[in-house]
Amino acid sequence: MTAAPDPAHRAPRLELVGGGVERRGRWLLRNVDLVIEPAMLTSVVGPNGAGKSTLLKLLSGAWRLTEGRALLGGFDLARLPRRQAARRVAYVPQSVRPSFEFSVREFVTLGRYPHENRLFGTRSADRGWIDRCLDDTDVLGLSERRVTTLSGGELQRVLMARCLATEAEVLLLDEPTSNLDLAHGLDLLGLARGLVDEGRSVVLVLHDLNAAARFADRVAVLDGGALVAEGPPAEVLEPDLVRRVFQVEAVPLSGAASTVFDFEPLA
Repeated sequence: MTAAPDPAHRAPRLELVGGGVERRGRWLLRNVDLVIEPAMLTSVVGPNGAGKSTLLKLLSGAWRLTEGRALLGGFDLARLPRRQAARRVAYVPQSVRPSFEFSVREFVTLGRYPHENRLFGTRSADRGWIDRCLDDTDVLGLSERRVTTLSGGELQRVLMARCLATEAEVLLLDEPTSNLDLAHGLDLLGLARGLVDEGRSVVLVLHDLNAAARFADRVAVLDGGALVAEGPPAEVLEPDLVRRVFQVEAVPLSGAASTVFDFEPLA
């Protein structure tokens, strides 16, 4: 089961047009043109320091662009009211460590903030949705635990539950599998795939190129603050690009149904 919106409700197009950001005299990203098509799973890959996390911050509106524009459904994301933007785009950063003693259920309920009526607060229908999000991320049994007591993997799943609770049409997830064991990592990728199949758009920062090839519809490759390739995994993740960007040899595994590599250091 996946926590998903009405299948008929298609996600809006999210675009970065000539996007760039400068911090302390250094360009972290520059001249990036990227379109996140509706109902697609896009994986963002690249070596450390390539600008992957920065890209998600710009697409979410968490950081202001130094140049260019971020557009959601053709509208300037920076000009949208904050609650309206939060109902449409949800962002889970790479590292979050809650400092307040919320229970897991309370913490996930924070994801309903963009939908809450300021007079009446959280509705009973919202509470049912929270249960579904907790269940879909396998943290329902942790609902009364304090978030400050969770392991890294448990917290990662709770963050995903809070993201789902927003009902946002576009989900931006920065290394969502980094703290997860193999089973939960595959579950999360499968959940993301199911959300896309039902109408949402998902952008995942991943380090695992094989996972990107298996689950993504499109792959965006960053290197040195620039977008160096974007397209279907089978076209983008080819050995020459992997060698140039990641400094490893990518050896396709014989008999694999799709693009699957073994990786070796450069000679």
